[in-house]
Amino acid sequence: MQYRLVKWAIVLKREEKDAGLSRYTIIDGQQRILTLTIFLTAIMFQFKKRDMMADFGGTQKYLVALDHKNNYREIVYPEYHRSLPKLVNAVIEWSSEEISKYSLNAFSNICTVSPARDKPIVDAFKFFSGRIDALDNDRLLSLRDAVINIGYVEIISSTEEDSYTIFEILNARGLDPEDHELLKNYIMRYLQPVERRDDAKRIWEDIEGTLGSSIKSFFRHYAVHKYNYDSRKHPSVYKALQIATHGRGMDQLLDDIARKSTYYSKIVDPSRDNQLEYTIFSFFKAKRFVLFRPLLLTLIHCKDLEIISCEKYNKTLQFLYCFFICYKIIGAENSNLLTNVVNKYAYQLETALSPQVLEECFDSMRKRLPTLESFTNNFKELCWSHHWDVYADAKNKERCQLVLAVLEEYSSSRAINLSVTIEHILPDADSILIAPIISFFRPECLPFNSFEVAEQALIKRYAVKILLV
Repeated sequence: MQYRLVKWAIVLKREEKDAGLSRYTIIDGQQRILTLTIFLTAIMFQFKKRDMMADFGGTQKYLVALDHKNNYREIVYPEYHRSLPKLVNAVIEWSSEEISKYSLNAFSNICTVSPARDKPIVDAFKFFSGRIDALDNDRLLSLRDAVINIGYVEIISSTEEDSYTIFEILNARGLDPEDHELLKNYIMRYLQPVERRDDAKRIWEDIEGTLGSSIKSFFRHYAVHKYNYDSRKHPSVYKALQIATHGRGMDQLLDDIARKSTYYSKIVDPSRDNQLEYTIFSFFKAKRFVLFRPLLLTLIHCKDLEIISCEKYNKTLQFLYCFFICYKIIGAENSNLLTNVVNKYAYQLETALSPQVLEECFDSMRKRLPTLESFTNNFKELCWSHHWDVYADAKNKERCQLVLAVLEEYSSSRAINLSVTIEHILPDADSILIAPIISFFRPECLPFNSFEVAEQALIKRYAVKILLV
């Protein structure tokens, strides 16, 4: 089997030598270099397991180097992810017999320094090791050769400013990194004082660790709430932030991003520390509804700055929750029609930090609620069935499920787990005329004596509450 060779560029900043070894900081290419190092470590792990010691010895120089004191030093050493050096050293130092004693999971666990911080590193090692375990020796060697023969263009600068400038030039010529990678380079390039850059790198690593796979959506929503980002005017989030800041105030920008990243983490991975937040954020997450996130960033910030009280913050969360049910779940309105108003007030509230702007936001959203007639008609037609195509859509099932939970919450005055299942009271058969959602209730358990009462309950619990918040 032949493996295709690739070529890419890396940007390095030259540092002082250490015990006779040249030393560099990676400005561009961190993820690729880390990935290749993990991949090569997995290959070396297989060499040891298979007692292919000659091939192991010939490959070792790509993972470690001897310094002037005859000590092995890891060629790639990420200070923030200490599990990678430990994996490399264990593969180098352990004998074939020692490595063979442990399963892949056990070996990986032994080498894990910080499970929370280094999970992606360890998971990548286990993934690569598991996938190449089935290869025969010849294919394993071919794979090793493909990795160590990867071509690259090495660009070395003597100053950090030059390194960040080179990075920007390269990406302007056709490479396509993520917006957050470009933004990191932009902040490091213009950050003052220069002495803060080492601290800034650690802050950025914390930001990446906090956000994880949500980092891309975070920066899009952050740009909306902070700089009124509009994808129709600026396809790139990075370009929008670059135009808005002109290289000034990078220290404040970094601190603000770090603060807002913790807010965003709370939104996408709700904590039970605040039960109301947990309930509402979990609800939006379950519904895959992200439109409110820029506004939620602003609201949490206003609460932390005590621009709005905790009571007002909680009422606002309830408003958004109730609005979503009336507008989207019952009213079946198009969420995209809300984008402009949500984005507008997320930015205005963040900029003005004024409770009056929040009231304007409420008023603007109320005007977009469906009419009472439309709301009522949609509620009456809300059904779900296996046998009737018009009602068989999974979205109808979710809507029915939620409305039933809402009615139960209203009648019992207690929070309901929104993951409840639906049990049909009337048979779901093609011979039965599908009745409105109210028919799902047993007559003897029904808290309402008519459809109109149920309808009014929803209006009282949600529509009226929105108007009075």
